[in-house]
Amino acid sequence: MSAPPQGAAEIKSLQRGLVTAGDAQVRRVVDMIELLPDRGAMDALIAPLRPRLARLRPPRKLRFPRLLFYPLDPLIVPAAQWRRGALLLPRTCILPLAAQVLAAMGADGAAIEAAIEGHTTDETCLIQRVGAPLWTSAAAILADARPAADWTEQTGLAPADHRDLARGVAALLAQAAAIEPLAQTCRDGRALQSAPSARQIEPIIGATATKFPEALPLLLALLLARLPCAGDLLRLSRQAGSASYGQALRVGIDRAVGMTLEQLDGSGFATLTDPGADLADLAGRIGEVAGLLGELGEDSPRPDRLAKIDAIRRRLDTSCRSRFTLTLDEVVTRPLRGADEKPLDPQVLEAELRALRRFDAAARRLGGSEVYEAQLRAAATLAGASDRPELTLVDRARLVELLAGPEAALSLLDAG
Repeated sequence: MSAPPQGAAEIKSLQRGLVTAGDAQVRRVVDMIELLPDRGAMDALIAPLRPRLARLRPPRKLRFPRLLFYPLDPLIVPAAQWRRGALLLPRTCILPLAAQVLAAMGADGAAIEAAIEGHTTDETCLIQRVGAPLWTSAAAILADARPAADWTEQTGLAPADHRDLARGVAALLAQAAAIEPLAQTCRDGRALQSAPSARQIEPIIGATATKFPEALPLLLALLLARLPCAGDLLRLSRQAGSASYGQALRVGIDRAVGMTLEQLDGSGFATLTDPGADLADLAGRIGEVAGLLGELGEDSPRPDRLAKIDAIRRRLDTSCRSRFTLTLDEVVTRPLRGADEKPLDPQVLEAELRALRRFDAAARRLGGSEVYEAQLRAAATLAGASDRPELTLVDRARLVELLAGPEAALSLLDAG
């Protein structure tokens, strides 16, 4: 690997190149950075890519700070995007707080470092096994921790910010061992079958409301980000009138929903215009967001919130239609017309079309079904009449089936 960039101008130049790079290229860059003993300025290089990395989830070297904050990742933002009172955590607080925990744990902390040496963030079983006792211990340490002497120098934050951030992190980590298995189940693609129930969520909320009442909105924001449980959270907030924390829960969920919508409105569309973004990943993300918006819309009595949800849905719908049109032209229309002057591989074309249809299925949850149908029918007509020599009649029929359904494919076979 060449020497790391040193100047700000050089870093900005490389950043511009990475923004338009494909997913595979981004993964390779991250892999190389992970091998560096001193990452230094290289962390600044990938800073603009962090929303994309959250979608790609490339394996990262499992270090102590990364393991400690692993369950809280959706709430971590660049320090410039953080403000006091926000239901978020500034990235600059990670290393100082992790150093405090590691120092306080002594030999136990060293044993955790040894246990994760050579492992990566895609080893979720290891993360849960080693992380659970760490998160519990760290919660107890940070609940009453005082800022280190160089806190402001390391974070750019005031000493007074330390207490709120440390206690907020402590509140989340105290419940991380309970949240993480639920999140991993959903992440493994079993969300519909194993979505957490109100019975599983309520003890997590109750424990936080009892010990860290001021951090309840932060916990709710984390639950909205990591679990498909928006509907259950909203129902719990309405049904908790008899609980001692009922009012706090209602206020907390209102703040958490507001922050979630703000985050979606601010950055929820960037990956859809990324030319290197994988369609399968996008389909999953779109499905999650569409489901979340649906649940929030069904349970929200506030007209202003409903208007916000509708505006986000319409913007996301517009972005999805644009991405679908561009991709359909790139992977189907141009190759079938021979516009790229490249040999056509039927298997590659079919695989790309299947990925596009998964994207299409997710995007329709936001609207625009008639738009997608019209474009698919036009593409099916083109596929059925294609005279590309690489395509047999059976190849064309398979493409037509994916584009317009089995009846259209059978009509083509009967006519042929």
